[in-house]
Amino acid sequence: MTALDTSLYVRPRLRSETDDGEERGETFGADALQFQLMKLRDGRGRIPRDAYARAKAHVDRLRASAAARSVEFAPAPQISGAMFAASAPSAALGPAPIAPQKWRWLGPGNIGGRIRALAISRTSPSTMFAGSVGGGIWKTTNAGASWAPVDDFMASLSVSSIVFDPSNAGVLYAGTGEGYGNTDALRGAGIFRSVDGGATWTPLADTASQSTAVNRIAIAPSGGVLLAATNTGLWRSADNGASFALATTGITPQDVDFSPVDALKAVAGGYGAIVYSWDGGATWQSARGLPTTSGRIELAYARSQPDTIYALVDTGGGTLYRSTNAGATFSPASTTPLLENGQGWYDAALWVNPKDTNHVVVGGVNLRQTFDGGATWNWIADRIHVDQHVIVEDPRFDDVANRTVFIGNDGGVYRASDIRAAAQTGYTALDNNLGVTQFYGGAGSAATGVIVGGTQDNGTLVRQPQYGTSWKSTLGGDGGFVAADPTDASYFYAETIYLQLFRSADAGATWTGVGGGIADAGQSANFIAPFALDPNDANRMYAGGARLWVSANVKSAAPTWKAIFGSASANHVSAVAIAPSVSDVAWIGLTYGNVYRTANATAAAPSFTAVNAPTYGNFVTHITVSPFDPNVVYVTMGGFGSENVIRTTNGGATWSDATGGDTTGLPNAPVNDLEIDPQDGRTLYAATEVGVFTSHDGGATWDVPQSGPANVAVDDLFWMGTTLVAATHGRGMFSIDVNGAGTPAVSASPTSIDFGSQAVALSSGAHRVTVTNTGGAPLTIYSMSVGGANARDFAMRGSTCAGTIAAGATCAADAIFTPTAAGTRVATITLQSNASNGALAIALGGSGIAVAAPPPTPWTSQDVGAVGVAGSAAYSGGAFSVRGAGADIWGSADAFQFVHEAMTGDGSIVARVAAIDNVQAWTKAGVMIRDGTAAGAPNAAMIVSAGKGASFQYRKAAGGATANAAAPGAAPQWVRLTRTGSVFVAAISADGAAWAPVGQATIAMPATVQIGLAVTSHSVAQSAAATFDHVAVAAAPAALPAGWQTTDVGAVGKSGSASEAGGTFTVAGAGADIWGTADAFRYAYRLLAADGAIVARVASVQNVSTWTKAGVMIRQSLSPASAHASIFVTPAKGIAFQRRAAAGGVTASTAIAGAPPAYVKLTRAGGIVTASISADGVAWKVVGQQAVSATGAMWVGIAVSSHDVTQRATAAFDRVDVN
Repeated sequence: MTALDTSLYVRPRLRSETDDGEERGETFGADALQFQLMKLRDGRGRIPRDAYARAKAHVDRLRASAAARSVEFAPAPQISGAMFAASAPSAALGPAPIAPQKWRWLGPGNIGGRIRALAISRTSPSTMFAGSVGGGIWKTTNAGASWAPVDDFMASLSVSSIVFDPSNAGVLYAGTGEGYGNTDALRGAGIFRSVDGGATWTPLADTASQSTAVNRIAIAPSGGVLLAATNTGLWRSADNGASFALATTGITPQDVDFSPVDALKAVAGGYGAIVYSWDGGATWQSARGLPTTSGRIELAYARSQPDTIYALVDTGGGTLYRSTNAGATFSPASTTPLLENGQGWYDAALWVNPKDTNHVVVGGVNLRQTFDGGATWNWIADRIHVDQHVIVEDPRFDDVANRTVFIGNDGGVYRASDIRAAAQTGYTALDNNLGVTQFYGGAGSAATGVIVGGTQDNGTLVRQPQYGTSWKSTLGGDGGFVAADPTDASYFYAETIYLQLFRSADAGATWTGVGGGIADAGQSANFIAPFALDPNDANRMYAGGARLWVSANVKSAAPTWKAIFGSASANHVSAVAIAPSVSDVAWIGLTYGNVYRTANATAAAPSFTAVNAPTYGNFVTHITVSPFDPNVVYVTMGGFGSENVIRTTNGGATWSDATGGDTTGLPNAPVNDLEIDPQDGRTLYAATEVGVFTSHDGGATWDVPQSGPANVAVDDLFWMGTTLVAATHGRGMFSIDVNGAGTPAVSASPTSIDFGSQAVALSSGAHRVTVTNTGGAPLTIYSMSVGGANARDFAMRGSTCAGTIAAGATCAADAIFTPTAAGTRVATITLQSNASNGALAIALGGSGIAVAAPPPTPWTSQDVGAVGVAGSAAYSGGAFSVRGAGADIWGSADAFQFVHEAMTGDGSIVARVAAIDNVQAWTKAGVMIRDGTAAGAPNAAMIVSAGKGASFQYRKAAGGATANAAAPGAAPQWVRLTRTGSVFVAAISADGAAWAPVGQATIAMPATVQIGLAVTSHSVAQSAAATFDHVAVAAAPAALPAGWQTTDVGAVGKSGSASEAGGTFTVAGAGADIWGTADAFRYAYRLLAADGAIVARVASVQNVSTWTKAGVMIRQSLSPASAHASIFVTPAKGIAFQRRAAAGGVTASTAIAGAPPAYVKLTRAGGIVTASISADGVAWKVVGQQAVSATGAMWVGIAVSSHDVTQRATAAFDRVDVN
């Protein structure tokens, strides 16, 4: 047997050192695969061809045998897909509650594992199957939002290929085994077929014995003919898989593909060679043009040009080749090397855009893509897990509306919603209960429930009970074995590859290296190297590389290490065990099957004696010393032999087989671990490549406990009190409580609490929750916490629910409700414990009631006039809620609710009437400026009614009549009222940006007035409510005459300004132009209620651009697209009469010679606007006329646009007159 090359070394990485803790260069997935193969081989380096099929058949006989017993003598349940479903009610907290004495899946549901196969239904694209190399086949029906496993007990859960039959959407084929980079396969049992859409799978006859690794399956586009690339050659079936014949190709293929459109054409790639067939795979010819020294080859047809085939060849670190003649010849498509990062034998993926032959994506360690057939490449894998294995597109992919591609790698399944933009938009991880994480080892604390596990290529993960199946990666790279301090729940130990040890003093949250004194670390050790804490001394640790190392102060800041056994050979330490009852007794096992024992392990120089254990040179996977008798020891081994567990009862003097026999024996499969029940020395649990098995008689007979956690490789077992945890290499972790004297169970009273209505920000009274241990064993409570949508609104006080609760005992906590917002509020109290019936949930609910707060200072509210029903006002979250009654705001006296403040001088009020009760059609809500609060006081108001539109209302004298100007409008509606001296201008807007004038009135009012919000129901018997938001009161600019306002219209780039002094207006404005369908400029304006004219002299215009414009304008609204008529003077382009006849229309122009200074005039008469110019303001020349689709009041004024969004232009206007 050849040892692994252990010269490879990489510095371990903490999770924060690189994106997601993953390196961009070489990874160690390949080393991981070699390590797994090393454990599967026997002492002569062999793996039987049909090993898994035989092991599975034995498990079936064992399960069916009358002698088969469950651990607890209870009916054996199947594992339910609902345990993995993200939509399950308690998915966020772990599996759904499970009856006592059954396995529970612990996750992780958010961290994936190695995926080599993806297949998407062409008739239902949301249905997808994923093939895991250790966790079997998984299915999603919602495009990856959640996953569930299918057929837990296939003979092999190592799946490298899944394909749909193109002629029948309900038929699928799956190839098992992982045969990359080695002539031996990993966990293969042939080809399986499903005829019910993937619900159930059956093996195809003889395929398990034909090969141990089916790397790829291809089906002719017309169906019927199958090609299988296996580790024993290329097999062909012409009868839908009923029988297969070995084709003569001259290669051992890793990939095979049919043409997507031609059932006669196919291509296959092996190490250093490609063969092609033009007769449906019956005969094959060798392709020319490839380097003879290349390795693995991945192939892909270009659907848009079917005779074009790309080949990703493992030469030069990964090079792309291309054929344009259906595979007969190939030539380099790219001169770029290292497309696979030098690891192409392990990870290689190739995809060609089905719509664009030149768009190719290759995957090695990372992903790259080319848009020009390989001439140039882009890195597109910045936020995706490393080690790419498969790329498939959505069946609806059209390269326009749909560019979705799915990727399978060592981190699970990812989606690129736009593969062309993937470098910018990134990827979405779809590991939503895709429970395929590959653990090497784990350990946990019975006191806290925290579990730490080391995984293949997904780091060291931490599970905290309160987070259920959501785990967190805290140490990057590949993890390995884990140890938990039995005396302090905060201390855990973990490793990265090749014995690089770390310590955590905060339950796995952070890590510190502690193996600096181990010379073997990183170079002379197994890929996953063993280490163990002395169960009697938490300061003493043993670690195995080429030598055995010990530290007596591993908890110190800088532990010291010394080698106590071995030499620098390739026969590395593979197992370490210390007797639980006496620290001096220690055992070690080696890679090549050697076993040693010492009886003075704590001595300065302990002596080890070789033990004549019948391991037959197999890899020693684990050694277990009985906690009841240090002379009783079990040794487990790799390989598919018949005696993979041996037992001694006299300290190694003699040995016996402990695998049982016939239908009560273990299957012939590697045994990775063995644990002894801490309450019964004769009860054993064996972790094998095909599940967990148990013995109640010290290994004489075995059976399957509760069907076990699927037919999956279990690499490690460990205890948390009386709970046994199985760390699988492909299905995450499972647990089962095996307490023979009884199990803890938990209940709560009440199971839900309704707090009813509670004022926002005020706390309710306490509601007590009582928790009872209804089981027959102590209950260990790990956590009791509040979670859910509105968790911060609920709290627990005075909890006694912590630690251990005796059988039949109770604990309690008080729940409090303090709503943070109005409306329904919900949360859940979750209690995590070792109870056999799972997590306990208590539903919490209540309603938050908003407490009305008075309007903020300086606002005040009061009823004005004889309202009949008292009004009110409140303020919350930036909105005013105003309720008012009263006959009306009209006539000579008003009756309404008024929310107001004092304003001195000019200013404005803006508000949005968000809602108004429809008590009457004339129910009114709006803004008002008023000379005091007497019922008959002079006022101006811009109101919105419930059913009669909008209106500008005003009363000019105390006790006088009310006048109005109507406009269309309904809530929600923006309203604005502006005072400039004695001039009051009203406007409305749909969006608060584009304002349309409604009316103007001149009203004599004192300097100080009341400004605010008004509501009247139009009824003295009933009040009406209105809601106002975006309320703002502002002092008006003092630089313009009474009635004038100024604003920027459109996207000007830089804010403008306007002022007036001595009869001259100075206006500065930016903006691209006043042109096209939308304008951008600075506007100084006032109301033009009906017909009229504006005259101005453009005295000067700053020459920012030849098209800088300054002139007069009549405009329907302040919307950039508003209808308008304008006449402008420019610095160098003359004078232009511009007009937009209707909102959103194009701009027309009539040009005439001229330059500043120049007089300009616009006259409105009915629907016609006339533009004129003059040199002296006396003799006028008409430039043009335009019918403008605008009626009623309009804005009239002076406008400036610089024709540049980066700078303003200033213009001076004098002799301005509006009449």
